[in-house]
Amino acid sequence: MINIVAWALMNGLIIGAIWIGIVLWSRQKHLDGQQARLQDDHSRRQDQLEDVNQRVAELEQRLDLSERLLSRERQPAPRADN
Repeated sequence: MINIVAWALMNGLIIGAIWIGIVLWSRQKHLDGQQARLQDDHSRRQDQLEDVNQRVAELEQRLDLSERLLSRERQPAPRADN
């Protein structure tokens, strides 16, 4: 009787270990796929951020030029009194 119980316990442990291995393996495959998608998303967002930074730099240059042009218009014209 003890041999049957020991055999059943060992059989249960082996089957349980196999199931745990299967679950962990499928979870690892899922995480690998998710990591690849996250890396692609990160690269895409980084490219978008670089584009936004470039556009902001261009806008800063345009704003600076506009401010200089406006300051020239506000200055009084030199008088020709001679």
